[in-house]
Amino acid sequence: MAMTGPEGAITERNGGVVISIEVSPGSDRDAFPDGYNTWRNTVGCRTKARPREGEANKAVVHIISESLHVPLATVTLVSGAVSTQKKVFIADISKNEVIKRLFSRD
Repeated sequence: MAMTGPEGAITERNGGVVISIEVSPGSDRDAFPDGYNTWRNTVGCRTKARPREGEANKAVVHIISESLHVPLATVTLVSGAVSTQKKVFIADISKNEVIKRLFSRD
């Protein structure tokens, strides 16, 4: 059975997780998570950075690192460098922990 909701955009892989995200560069604020696109199965990410010379990609990695409270070195962009749809790998964390940190209302 396929997962629905933002949990479905997170996959455990090789000692960490891959999150499918959809980036809105040039936004009025930085935010992650910022909604969920059910059609694309992606978690939204907003960044004030513009999509030029890798600025937005660097900002996305920083925003995700801060949102998950993980070291910057554990977050890597693995696909989508020139697209708004990206996949980001976060090492040394479980899917359940990511879900808890991003979506729990505790």
